[in-house]
Amino acid sequence: MEEALYKMEGVVTIPEEKREEYNRKVLELLYKGGIRKTEEIMLDGNSITVVRQALPDENGIVSFDYSIFEKRERNISTFNIKTGELCITDSGNYEYGMIMDLLMVLQQAYSNTPCFYSYKSKPIHLSRYLEVLDTILGERTVCKHGTDIWEIFKYYHLNSDLKNITVQEAYEMSSWEENENKFEQVYWMIYMGDDMSGISDSAECISKENLKEASFVEKASFLYRSFKSHIEDIEMDSWLRLLLESPAEERKKKALLNDDYGNIAEASLYIPAMGLLNIYAKAKGEDFWTVWDRFKIDGYTDIPFIIGMERVFKERARVPLFIPMRRDNEDEFIEFWDGNNLKLSKGLMRRFEKWKRNYEKCKNLDNMNMESMLYRILHDLENDWKCRYADLTFVEEFLVNKTDDRYLRLLRVLQDFMYEGTEFFPELTKRQAIDWIIKSRRDKNDSIMMSSYVSLLANHSQRLRIMGV
Repeated sequence: MEEALYKMEGVVTIPEEKREEYNRKVLELLYKGGIRKTEEIMLDGNSITVVRQALPDENGIVSFDYSIFEKRERNISTFNIKTGELCITDSGNYEYGMIMDLLMVLQQAYSNTPCFYSYKSKPIHLSRYLEVLDTILGERTVCKHGTDIWEIFKYYHLNSDLKNITVQEAYEMSSWEENENKFEQVYWMIYMGDDMSGISDSAECISKENLKEASFVEKASFLYRSFKSHIEDIEMDSWLRLLLESPAEERKKKALLNDDYGNIAEASLYIPAMGLLNIYAKAKGEDFWTVWDRFKIDGYTDIPFIIGMERVFKERARVPLFIPMRRDNEDEFIEFWDGNNLKLSKGLMRRFEKWKRNYEKCKNLDNMNMESMLYRILHDLENDWKCRYADLTFVEEFLVNKTDDRYLRLLRVLQDFMYEGTEFFPELTKRQAIDWIIKSRRDKNDSIMMSSYVSLLANHSQRLRIMGV
């Protein structure tokens, strides 16, 4: 089978203490992202396909295979709320695929082991995904993996089955907003290149007392000179390892020494651990990874921001789902409407008024059979108008109220809308008029309006406000 281009690299491990929160967000993302599970039911003696919300079964398994926005069935994928395992058998594309993308980004955010949502085995830049995810879930999603250049770079080095990436590639894949020290990481891993351009071991380097305010190159030169003087010391590796494992307070104490070891400790207060190790490797004339493989240590992570480089943890941009789904409005999102939170078209707003008037004018309901009428409407919505499958709760509500005139009138309004225009062809049956003429003359927007009406009927608070019932 062809390997998926989009997939997770690494092992996803959702910590037990975060499992409940993670499960809640997965289910919310599936629901608000329009992902459902199809189901066959019998209606008026006929089989019809409906959808239901993707929820855990008795074994904790959530199954899903359909997007109400894409309107296409996919292979069944599953999510296990007991283990956190997400098994996507059909990543799809467009509307369905987008939510699968966001599910994997959410996995990456909650995993306490390194993993990366990737394209062709390279981590994907997450900023845009996180903006959409935050908008759907209504809260900020913090995603450490994939925003830390050093973590990305190290992961690809340690996994021999993956192609190594350059620091530049790691930089382009990572995101500024979650990693305040990104610029420092880039500098120490890229600008301290093999040529050691600008770095000097001469006596004119910056002094220890002025190191805090020194430039990148001045700090690097200072550190390079200190290492270079003791590069043959057999105890340097063990001493440096101890320094890299020490918190800032311990490193400050070591920095009180009035020698090169004290200078190195002083530099560790302003230079990232992997930057320190990189300069050490260059002073020894060795490859960085050769030295790192010998140390196998990440080191301290407590250096302060560089003066002038402090970052504000700003709010992300709000990106409603209809924008990446390439819609002009949110007419297809009526089930999530609270009366104010959606951008609806003027055409739909006018339709609301017309549907209300038609509802009030409905008469001659005595011979209407709810189940028969409901089946015919759902069948025609799917086959004639290519509308999304109706929700099971909608069907069940109308069947429970099959003798209630209010529900019959609501359904009659939809039926009249679907068959609108057939009255101009009295010589034809409604079926002939639709098949031969009407379908070719009504546009995609009418199909969206039909689905919107069904969604409105399932949204009780807004149905009451618009239709009065």
